Amino acid sequence: MGDRFVRGTAFGVALLALLVAHLAGVGLGAASQTPSTASPVAEPRTVGELADRVTAAWAGVRTYRAVRTFAVVDADATPAALSTPEAGITEIVEEAVLPDRVRQTVSVDGLTSEAVAVAGRLYARGELSAFPRPSGDAETWVLVDPAALDPSSQLGVLYAGLTAPVAVPFAALPPGARALELQPLGARQVADRECRAYRFATSEADERFETVIAIGPDDLPCSVEIRFRDVVTIVTYLAYNEPITIEPPTAFVPAATPAGGD
Repeated sequence: MGDRFVRGTAFGVALLALLVAHLAGVGLGAASQTPSTASPVAEPRTVGELADRVTAAWAGVRTYRAVRTFAVVDADATPAALSTPEAGITEIVEEAVLPDRVRQTVSVDGLTSEAVAVAGRLYARGELSAFPRPSGDAETWVLVDPAALDPSSQLGVLYAGLTAPVAVPFAALPPGARALELQPLGARQVADRECRAYRFATSEADERFETVIAIGPDDLPCSVEIRFRDVVTIVTYLAYNEPITIEPPTAFVPAATPAGGD
């Protein structure tokens, strides 16, 4: 599928936001049990120590609900720019039932799209969905075959990520990132949680990613902010281990070739 489609639509904005998180090493998670509520003895000093704490805490996660907000901002802007109405915000509400059920709802410019992945099968519907339907009805669910997409395309990367088992956040850090020192940013309140924030920067394929991650006393992520060029993505984790049900649609049609794509 060609970039002319992805970059020329609101859906492409949402895809780029997810790709930034993917390239920076931020994933989803897998596990069981109940998250620990014990406060950390000392602050993590390196990215590796922070990642290890998050991984250990994630072992108690069964479900989560998060919101991704994305905007293209000026090079000198801070993540606070996302709070302004003129920032051109894309919002992605994400729910997961580990290990392999994910639901995402994308909202941008008054349009919406929904994707559901269950045990490796992916379904999509909505105005932003990139697949034509025989009925032309945006409410019709389509069954998407990620294997039929170009794996190097943005859609291919996105849908492969949705159908893969949920991965622990920061489980795939770039080489050398674990030894990087963290810059403590102090206390931060995120979605009614008292958290502590840390900043670090990584590079991949000659591209620089600046990341700020806030974790709670239980070491679970409160939020993750990622800057890549003039793209800012913020993932806010709203809840863990709440009752969430994600099931495949009862009626759907096979997906055709992505609209405008190769």
